[in-house]
Amino acid sequence: MAKLNSDDQQTRAHLKTLGEVLLLLLIIYAFLASIELMGVSVRLLGREFADNLIASTRNPFIGLFVGLLATAILQSSSIITSTLVVLTGAAAFGPDGDPEVISQAIPIIMGANIGTTITSTIVSLGHITHVSEYRKAIAAATVHDFFNIFTVLIVFPLELLFGILSKPAVALAQLLYVNPDGGGTLNGVRFVKAAVSPITNGVVDAVSWVTGPTAGVLPYVTLGVALVTLFLALRGITVYFKRVVVGRIRQRMGTVLFGHPFKSLLWGAGITAAFQSSSATTSLIVPLVATKRISLRRAFPFILGANVGTTTTALLAALLAPGAFPILGFAIALGHVLFNLIGVLIFFPFARIRNIPVNVARHLGRVTMSRRFVGVAYLAVVFFLVPFVLIIATTDIQLKKDGFRPIPEQQALPDERRLPNESPIRTGHSRR
Repeated sequence: MAKLNSDDQQTRAHLKTLGEVLLLLLIIYAFLASIELMGVSVRLLGREFADNLIASTRNPFIGLFVGLLATAILQSSSIITSTLVVLTGAAAFGPDGDPEVISQAIPIIMGANIGTTITSTIVSLGHITHVSEYRKAIAAATVHDFFNIFTVLIVFPLELLFGILSKPAVALAQLLYVNPDGGGTLNGVRFVKAAVSPITNGVVDAVSWVTGPTAGVLPYVTLGVALVTLFLALRGITVYFKRVVVGRIRQRMGTVLFGHPFKSLLWGAGITAAFQSSSATTSLIVPLVATKRISLRRAFPFILGANVGTTTTALLAALLAPGAFPILGFAIALGHVLFNLIGVLIFFPFARIRNIPVNVARHLGRVTMSRRFVGVAYLAVVFFLVPFVLIIATTDIQLKKDGFRPIPEQQALPDERRLPNESPIRTGHSRR
């Protein structure tokens, strides 16, 4: 009887593991399908949508603040960066495959990196009733903010002046891109498109049947479905790994994840790559620091690694969502990687420099001990008030500078077909 019970337990354990694997595969499939559906929707929206989108973010400061505000609202930089990759690859953000669009998209990526830290700041407010915990929680949450803010303050002007991110990103994309037969896709991922096409085509057909002859509504509905699916898929991946992975190492997190700084950096990158969300992994750090299970100094390298790990979502989107100019989407994803790597290279190698964001975050934490409202005010001002006001101000300045420009006639975006001898990125001459 004991042996039968043991066999039953093993069978149930195997079935549970199989169920978890199947669930993860389903979530990943939903993620891939949402990327493909987003690309289809963007191509259906037409040239007017592309022109308006480009005009709205032509000013790099507006792009920076739009990326910050949009990510703060959605609480996920992965959604913003992967959407930007798809828009660029589908020529909805940079018509004619112009590589100059990369420099226009990079500020949005930078803003998204700051905006994604809002989640951990919100988590820290949960400790507001315990003064000592609240102080440490605020410090743990805002150290990620200050790291990204300081990195933007250093890299943003260098990008504007010298293209420190956009130029290497385009060069790397051209070097790594493989286009053997003019199909416009990267080698090794064609099967993904074939796997998700039936479901995306089915969604488009179903929406078209529901909306009827109102064809103009179709791309907006399908784009909405794609964005909701993408959001749910990324949340599903986060919840899955938090339950399955973190749950099993929770008791050993202090020794496993936060030992040597370099080891902590690698763990942060690896776990965040699995979670597909730096917001989720850094939010796990806040209660650990607040309850004194780890120090802020030991947690910071893990947060740096999380910033690198979160770039995998945009890379996946670039590889799995070929459009009219997939190499441009790939360059956007590489720009995201370069930005985060540069931030790590600036702050990680030397302890004195690494301690700058830590010390600033600790000072803010100490201020909140006597003035608890400072934490709430900080969140509202940095993530919402400042970007919103600056978007309005810089947009007004841009409009006065440019004057009124009529919107061109609607025109279909280019599809994925390209002549075999065409270059994936325009190199100084017009496409014919």
